[in-house]
Amino acid sequence: MIAYADRIIEKSLSMQEEKIRIIVVDDHSVVREFLQLILNANERFSVIKACDNGIDAIEQAALLQPDLMLLDINMSPLNGFEVAQKALEQNHL
Repeated sequence: MIAYADRIIEKSLSMQEEKIRIIVVDDHSVVREFLQLILNANERFSVIKACDNGIDAIEQAALLQPDLMLLDINMSPLNGFEVAQKALEQNHL
């Protein structure tokens, strides 16, 4: 994951004027809405999708090709680790 974080930083530095496109994934609506509010308040970030489960998150990552996914760890049917692994394996990030 550290190597992936380095890729994100490198990619964001090369996107000087572009916003970092984020998918927020959490099964609690209050948390999703709070994260969207905080992230969208920063001009460098754009929350392009908010998902309430891992299956939807993987589907949306395939369609939207985000720069970053912010994942809740404790979700079902797929937890955040499983979502991250599948998204990376399928080259959605």
